[in-house]
Amino acid sequence: MIELLVVIAIIAILASMLLPALSRAKESGSRIKCVNNLKQLSLAAKIYADDNEGYYPPRTNRYRWPTLLQPTYLNTNILLCPTDLLRGVPQTDTSSPTVADAAPRSYFINGWNDFFFDTWSNQFSAYMSGQLPRAGMKETDVIKADTILFGEKKNLAADPNGDTRGAMDYFMDMYEGSGGLPTGNDVDRIEHGCHGVLRKGGRSGGSNFAFVDGSVRQLRYGASVWPLNLWAISDRNRQLNAFVAP
Repeated sequence: MIELLVVIAIIAILASMLLPALSRAKESGSRIKCVNNLKQLSLAAKIYADDNEGYYPPRTNRYRWPTLLQPTYLNTNILLCPTDLLRGVPQTDTSSPTVADAAPRSYFINGWNDFFFDTWSNQFSAYMSGQLPRAGMKETDVIKADTILFGEKKNLAADPNGDTRGAMDYFMDMYEGSGGLPTGNDVDRIEHGCHGVLRKGGRSGGSNFAFVDGSVRQLRYGASVWPLNLWAISDRNRQLNAFVAP
């Protein structure tokens, strides 16, 4: 009996040592899958731009970027980060008229707010509402290669006492609902710590981002917006819109 108890104790100790390693290995696989998803989306955006006079998908309220890029990526499963899915089905606009736009989605695309606010300030509201013709960003206007094209969005369910829509965003908008001030949904919609999180609620881990040069890499918590906001186009706006992530 004593020998049996010793064996059981040894097995328990070994299991406690192995389980964290297995968990880390599983998360590593999920992170790599997420990187691959973003790589395919950035490639799809590049192909779309090549076929559309150098413009990225325009901002519209119908036939948004998941639908416009779908001929290249095909399977809507790439819109889902495996780690994000563990937190619950990510939010989207389920009333959208297309399957791709209505599909659950872990990512959003750069809304290019700083560029359009500076360039079309008198038409910025029309741009944000998706009513401005040809409201797409041109590749050649994005000078810095480390500008973010796609990023991970937070998984936030609807709150009956607050935001009743949840994190359904298709675009990362640094000026949304702020009258042109740098206090948009980048403050509470970018997912900064999806992967490698040591404890829930901590400022740890990092998230994956796709850049306009085609690269995809993980940035540590908050590094996409501080000391420079890498979603912005110009040096001035990168500094103006920089903030310490909550």
